[in-house]
Amino acid sequence: MTKTDQHSEKVALFRFTVISSLLPETAGTPEYRLELRRLIEKSWEIPGTNRTRVAPQTIRD
Repeated sequence: MTKTDQHSEKVALFRFTVISSLLPETAGTPEYRLELRRLIEKSWEIPGTNRTRVAPQTIRD
């Protein structure tokens, strides 16, 4: 596996980790909004960047 492949896999796994707790059928519910807020406020170790936060729109997209 190349370094590019490894990085791509890390990014994909990170993205899945962020969105896995949000189910589409719960969108718009108080539980969904609470979980979204938790994810936005959490400090993340994002592969390939020094950023530690994920924007709400990024999570929704």
